[in-house]
Amino acid sequence: MKCNIPGCPGEYEDDLIVDAVEHEGRIIVFKDVPAKVCDTCGYVLISWEVEGQLVHLLESNPMPVATAPVYQFVPQQLYELVGAGRTGNGRTAK
Repeated sequence: MKCNIPGCPGEYEDDLIVDAVEHEGRIIVFKDVPAKVCDTCGYVLISWEVEGQLVHLLESNPMPVATAPVYQFVPQQLYELVGAGRTGNGRTAK
């Protein structure tokens, strides 16, 4: 199937992806989600059926199979402003 992004000549291929969503204030990561991924631009399509399964999984609240660290992105300009307040352990002083 041809990619639906204007100007992209790519084709969608079946693949397994990692999908992250924010749900009720928590970041949830789904691994091995079946999707179609454009071989040129990387645009991802998830079917309504798979989307429904992900929603059901969120609502059933199963135990996670793993946990992962979450990092807050800080733009370089902001980092330079607060950089002087950093401590030796790599954390910003409060």
